[in-house]
Amino acid sequence: MIIWQGFGFLAVLIPIIIYIILESIFSGDIASNTTFLISGIILYILGIKLHTKENSTILYDKDGTPYIFNKHIDTLYYIKIEYWGIAFVIGNILYNIFINIYIVIINFNIL
Repeated sequence: MIIWQGFGFLAVLIPIIIYIILESIFSGDIASNTTFLISGIILYILGIKLHTKENSTILYDKDGTPYIFNKHIDTLYYIKIEYWGIAFVIGNILYNIFINIYIVIINFNIL
């Protein structure tokens, strides 16, 4: 079961669409290696744009204290989509580092 609020479903949909587009253009490892990098950048920018002050409302308490109320809550599993974008980029970088270390180990028979 997928739990989302607002545009949180885009954290699942954007990587799938990016992968299909990249797989139709480039076949092989290029599409799978860059899917999460590109979709992470898109999700981060989209999340920041959705949470700008233009999309917020200022509410005032009885004593006149202003509170900023964000109308857009875009989450997937209660995590904002810009944080999913950061996680996708970090995950992609770590994956590429570890896969390159693995390739070096296999090619030079280190283990």
